[in-house]
Amino acid sequence: MSKPTPKWTDFKTGDRVRLTDTKEAFPHFLLEGNPVTGPTGTVTDSHDESVWVKMDEHVPGIEDWDNEIQFAHQYGDPITLKHIDTKEVSDE
Repeated sequence: MSKPTPKWTDFKTGDRVRLTDTKEAFPHFLLEGNPVTGPTGTVTDSHDESVWVKMDEHVPGIEDWDNEIQFAHQYGDPITLKHIDTKEVSDE
């Protein structure tokens, strides 16, 4: 049985997440994601069609946004985030 497709509303402020696929915001940054080893962060804001994530590691090019990335339906972004637990990050 396959997992249901995630929705923007699945993510709440404070959730820990991992970037599972590449996120690009030309010309500002290109961030490589991976379901197992992708960069991690914390959801700082969440709405029906967008999620803001404060990344744990510095991401060159997003300094103007305080190291936060917006994932938004309006920009055609697919949902390339997955929930992780604290233990998963601390074991890396």
